[in-house]
Amino acid sequence: MAVLRWVTRVFALVIAGILILLFFGEGPPIPAALSTREKVLFTFFGITWLGLLAGWKWETVGGTMVVGGMVGFYIAQFLFTSTVPRGPYFLIITLPGWFFLVCSLVERRADGSKTKWKKTFPVRH
Repeated sequence: MAVLRWVTRVFALVIAGILILLFFGEGPPIPAALSTREKVLFTFFGITWLGLLAGWKWETVGGTMVVGGMVGFYIAQFLFTSTVPRGPYFLIITLPGWFFLVCSLVERRADGSKTKWKKTFPVRH
């Protein structure tokens, strides 16, 4: 399990780095110049990117953000254009999110606990 966890972390870091390069490659977009569609899609993509980084520390949260962000991206794209992105590239971005969720689930099953929230977010009384 440790191998899958580290492969997933490195994979997430590589994808996050590539996304940053693509985002800033031609200069960051000017928010005022973006259409509503582009703002919505960038928001979901930003959630996905943050999830790739959050998964390093909080696998369940990061994995949910990655998968949820990309699902939101696909739904928004379909609602705006009646089409979905083609090709494997957007789906490849979700792979670390799925792997983060698998690692989290396997760890919870191994611990015998139903939730990991107490470990992830300690509650102080």
